Amino acid sequence: MADTQFIRTLGLIVVAAAVMVLVGRRFGVPSIVSSMLAGFLLVPVMGLVEADAVGGDGAGSLALVTEVGIVLLLFLVGLELSLEEIREVGAVAV
Repeated sequence: MADTQFIRTLGLIVVAAAVMVLVGRRFGVPSIVSSMLAGFLLVPVMGLVEADAVGGDGAGSLALVTEVGIVLLLFLVGLELSLEEIREVGAVAV
């Protein structure tokens, strides 16, 4: 039963983020900002996603979801960078 609740919550998060990205594109807002706004609206404002709803033990499952979210966020940043920008930043970093 906890697994179905986790899948439903994860689905709600993905759908809300997709809707916010589509609305954000209409107004010229970057997709990362739109996704963060969707997370802000789901948790503190509307209270639709709670720590207990994310998994059986709450905190452990919430930590897993946040880590996956950070990985996806970094993936989006990587997609928006061009190879020339990576070369410039890499030269400065080295």
